[in-house]
Amino acid sequence: MKKFVYKLPNKSIKKDYIFNMLGSLTNATVSVILLMVVSHITNADSAGVFSLAFTTAQMMYTIGIFEMRNVQVTDSKRQFSFESVFAFRIISTEVMLISAIGFIV
Repeated sequence: MKKFVYKLPNKSIKKDYIFNMLGSLTNATVSVILLMVVSHITNADSAGVFSLAFTTAQMMYTIGIFEMRNVQVTDSKRQFSFESVFAFRIISTEVMLISAIGFIV
């Protein structure tokens, strides 16, 4: 079986950190704006339920990705193989699903 090897272009690690930080900041900003819009459009009961569901989804999402994007962005020396990153993603997603089921129950 032939392994897929992708040669990374020479680029700045500082630039990768900056773009990762900007992506995280954008995600946080969108969350705040979305919650503000929902709370102004709907009544208090619906906004409260949405806020609880959105907060729970954000917690589960954090468990599901568990720093994998940071590893992928900053792994410019290819220290981690695709197989190990993919396996860890599957494990973290399974933990997220189990946590969600436990939270719901």
